[in-house]
Amino acid sequence: MFKPSCRKFQRLSGGGLIFYFYKYFENKLQIGLSAQEINKYYPEVVALAPFDSEYDESENKYISKTGENYLTLKYERLVVVSLQGIKELNNKNKNLENKIENLENKIENLENKNLKLENELEKIKKYLNIQ
Repeated sequence: MFKPSCRKFQRLSGGGLIFYFYKYFENKLQIGLSAQEINKYYPEVVALAPFDSEYDESENKYISKTGENYLTLKYERLVVVSLQGIKELNNKNKNLENKIENLENKIENLENKNLKLENELEKIKKYLNIQ
């Protein structure tokens, strides 16, 4: 079963981001994700590159023309994975915000208790005439 996860994103070396020069596309530097790296964790979003694939009727699937198995990403499928990652991060963020709020409340309560104890101590010192 397909389950996107932030942990999978964290395993990608360098986030899977690569810079490359693709001479057939506007002759300029391109950026993208490494299909080979993404394939380790999300094979559902990777396919044979169009320039290296042909349909084999006997096997009823696309195969590599060259045998090199060049890969490409189906970026439209990667959107779902990204949205799930955002959702997970949002939930983690909310949980952390709640923990912070709870800790801040505990600190405030402790500071109030401390202030009360200091006031009580001062009263006791005055009563006992201790400086």
